[in-house]
Amino acid sequence: VEGAVEVEPEAKGPRRVEVSIVSAQHLPKMDTFGSIDPFCDVEFAGSVFKTSVKKNTYNPTWDEALLFDIEDASSSELGPLRITLMDWDRVGESEKVGMVVVSAEKMRDVARGRIGWTEERLRQGREGGKKGPV
Repeated sequence: VEGAVEVEPEAKGPRRVEVSIVSAQHLPKMDTFGSIDPFCDVEFAGSVFKTSVKKNTYNPTWDEALLFDIEDASSSELGPLRITLMDWDRVGESEKVGMVVVSAEKMRDVARGRIGWTEERLRQGREGGKKGPV
């Protein structure tokens, strides 16, 4: 979320949360013969989306926006945001490379407009956290 964010401490009702999958860097070699064909499974609020597969790259760029519709921003059942980085394989199952989870509490704050991407980046900077791409 960029720019101004509408703040509603007791937000209720439907909302739409946009999750942007931008890029990854320095991914590990996963296949014996080849590099990695990464994609992301993104799960939130009962929905699952997949990004496109980027062939043979250790530094993929997706720049994909995924929209999650939430029935009720006040629901305590929103759950966490899970982004799982996968290696696509033509034969057999895709392999898990890694995962990042944003807590349900943090995602409730996002859905209610309490925090957005800009605010979170500023907080991380103040606390000495990671400042590069997530």
